Amino acid sequence: MFDRPDSVLLQRILPPTAESGPEALLVAADGARGGRASYASYFNAFPASYWRHWTRVREVSLELSTSGSGRVVVSASNADGVARVITTRELSGRQDDVTSVVIPLDGFDDGGWLWFEVQGDTEAPLVVAGGWYSVRSAGAAVGSATIAITTLNREDYCTKVLLALADASETLEVVDRVLVVDQGDNRVREHPSYPEAAERLGERLTVIEQDNLGGSGGFSRGMLETLQRGESDYVILLDDDVELQPESIRRLVVFADHLRAPAIVGGHMLDLNAKTTLHAFAESIDKRRFMWGASVPGTDFAVDPLPSAAHLHRRAEADYNGWWMCLIPVSVLRMTGLSLPLFIKWDDAEFGLRAAAAGVPTVTLPGAAVWHVSWVDKTDSVDWQAFYHARNRLIAALLHHGAPRGGTLLVENLLLDVKYLLSMQYYAAAARFAAYRSVLAGPGALDDDLASRRALLRQMTARYPDAVPIPSGPAAGDGGESSNATATPHPLALLRILIGSMIRNAMVPARLASAAPPRVRLSAAARWWAITGYDSVLVSRPNDAHSAFWYRRDRRLFRSGIRESLRCGIALLTGWQGLSGKYKGAADELRSPEAWNRRFTA
Repeated sequence: MFDRPDSVLLQRILPPTAESGPEALLVAADGARGGRASYASYFNAFPASYWRHWTRVREVSLELSTSGSGRVVVSASNADGVARVITTRELSGRQDDVTSVVIPLDGFDDGGWLWFEVQGDTEAPLVVAGGWYSVRSAGAAVGSATIAITTLNREDYCTKVLLALADASETLEVVDRVLVVDQGDNRVREHPSYPEAAERLGERLTVIEQDNLGGSGGFSRGMLETLQRGESDYVILLDDDVELQPESIRRLVVFADHLRAPAIVGGHMLDLNAKTTLHAFAESIDKRRFMWGASVPGTDFAVDPLPSAAHLHRRAEADYNGWWMCLIPVSVLRMTGLSLPLFIKWDDAEFGLRAAAAGVPTVTLPGAAVWHVSWVDKTDSVDWQAFYHARNRLIAALLHHGAPRGGTLLVENLLLDVKYLLSMQYYAAAARFAAYRSVLAGPGALDDDLASRRALLRQMTARYPDAVPIPSGPAAGDGGESSNATATPHPLALLRILIGSMIRNAMVPARLASAAPPRVRLSAAARWWAITGYDSVLVSRPNDAHSAFWYRRDRRLFRSGIRESLRCGIALLTGWQGLSGKYKGAADELRSPEAWNRRFTA
């Protein structure tokens, strides 16, 4: 881009024309109007505090090639989001005028961004090219990565990712290999666009087809191949069902090259269905409840642009990064092993906790992201994945929870079980009970579960009609869709609902025959206290106008579910210390490259 033999391009400026639609706000925050174009945006502002805190970089240079007269105004924020102008540079108006601004990274220890805008008297000057550069430190690494994509019947999405990478020549300069681990029935190789992607990526592209071993099996295959091939310094784990901004891949690698010590470097998740929305700024584990979640929430940049989103200016600590896009140094794989064989759920969080215990932090890097379907648009806690939510959370807690007997986790499990049972979600509850029994069986059950459990969970749906969505039509009566399905009652009222519902579900037979059509349909956002008042009810599925769940009250299933939840909970409570020792003792072997190699060749 610029002839700077003594510099490294840290972050390329993305021009407004690089994106279309609402996501353009992530490139140029205000657009080019009124003689002003602001680059105080997610993909173009420079996360100065992250570079200051984690890397050897101590000054950066903003290099811009512009066309048109006007000025460049460079600004900085502090950890509280308070902005100040650093400098203003006049533009000559010549074609391809070059502006260079060197900025020390002093005062960014706790937070702060750098950004710029271009101003003109009549219209904003055009930024032809640009980037944030750093003077190369003596002995700085120049690393490369293998991109490992795990895919399952998302061949259309996956080939689009491959084509996006093929279009990104600057990104491919830091990529040794694009490795696709295909675990589906609809193979990526058979997609009409695959030949074009294969031709354009050439020898960089490798596709491995294997049985479905879940996300942990797919990503572990990518990790293992990267280790065995010895080509790359890093492996970048990437989901298949994403829309990719390829510059993000390059940014992860360059950031990792400049780290003072090895770290996991992850990217953010932007909402595929609301493209200006950032899902979370950093994610962590609540050490009391042992539950994942956003430690710093995201924002909708269309409503709250970066300069005014004050909570995004303080540098955030992360316990882990989701494997929708996450760079892991090969040296860390050698130190800590691969993923545990958890199939799905908690594999990324457990890996982050394990790495942290070995002294390897996780950094979620602003300005590196993919678009992905947000968790709020999914119902995986009530389908077959409920098993993995419950089992893998317990296994991660047995390995990493510092509190005796799991702290409040087992109490929360009981409350969650009650919530599912009161909501007539008997299949999800049964899947959770199967998860408890699997954990109690010990770490030896994990290998068998990896290959066979998903099929067993699918078979269970035959016994639980609530697990199978039905075509969504109007309810049989005039009740319609409840408008208060999401209203949260007062705590005392909620307690009365809980007690009354427990008695009713345990003692009173359902008034309606199980085959009677439901007379009420609730929205997908309905909570347990809205659902539990009915004997038969339709509940819509999120983002799916064509199907719904039909929940029917069953006193027998409620009673047996409460008994099983208590039985398993007591067994976990009394056996916690012994189980923790067993899982810790087996962990090194379970996640070793040798163990994964046996699974792949079995």
